[in-house]
Amino acid sequence: MPQRVLVQAGHQRPLQPGHEGQTGAPGEAELVARIQRRLLRLLDQDGNFRGVPMPGRIDDGVAVDAAIFLHADGAASPSARGFSVGFPDSSPLVTSVGGTSLAIDRWGRRMWETGWGTGELRLKNEDWVGSMPFGDFIYGGGGGVSHLYDQPAYQAGVVPAGLSTWKGQLRRAEPDIALDADPQTGVIFTQSWAKPNGGTRQVDSWIGGTSLGAPLLAGMTALANQAWHGSRGPLNPALYRSAGTGVFHDLVPSDGRLAVLRNGLNANGKVVTRLRSLDHDSSLATARGWDNVTGLGSPDASRLLFALR
Repeated sequence: MPQRVLVQAGHQRPLQPGHEGQTGAPGEAELVARIQRRLLRLLDQDGNFRGVPMPGRIDDGVAVDAAIFLHADGAASPSARGFSVGFPDSSPLVTSVGGTSLAIDRWGRRMWETGWGTGELRLKNEDWVGSMPFGDFIYGGGGGVSHLYDQPAYQAGVVPAGLSTWKGQLRRAEPDIALDADPQTGVIFTQSWAKPNGGTRQVDSWIGGTSLGAPLLAGMTALANQAWHGSRGPLNPALYRSAGTGVFHDLVPSDGRLAVLRNGLNANGKVVTRLRSLDHDSSLATARGWDNVTGLGSPDASRLLFALR
């Protein structure tokens, strides 16, 4: 049976306390949440719906395997009760992907990895301009506590209470895991297009954020589907069962001295030099164990493959 991974991708945006990213008309997120809470009561410990085949079969014969949403591109909004999160990534049925900055060597091997949080200093007249010493925050990973969903069973005992409590109740916390999403350490891609007056133009760009983190996990999930000849269903129960087993790299704060020097051209064709610091989020921080920047951590792809068996 043909299979695919459903990837829901979007940009994190500032949220008002108590609201989780309205998906359309006012109250839609809350309505969907009520429906999903009923579905969660049917979810067993293995991530399957009792008496309901998973994944569901769609008319075109395509199986929906898992919903993956990147929680990134800006810190979650602070409130008096903590940090709010976005919808649909806050849903317990969705795997929320946090962001990291990843360094690899010339052979493509992992060297080091930090939580995603980027600051920027700009060189002007031989002086650095911006908030010293790490620059002005421009983007980074997101995380926080749901105001709609209670803590799912798979997070119990793994997510610290201090990071999953809202109004005195344990709630759904995110992200679940993290993958490379920093444009400084992301993927370079090439765009080519025809000019109106003839000829072509080619531009190399860095890609990160939603366009990188969510598809990376989608690709790993697709490989697991192929390897084990079937859908993995909702991923989160299996991911949390693997906490502390070596499947995930536990990301902790760096020494604070990591940065990337970038040169580019402005609209006038002049060179612009920027120093972009890494691992400096505006409001969140990595920590040992589960944290609200990277969740369980970044997966080791080969170990994750067997964890999803």
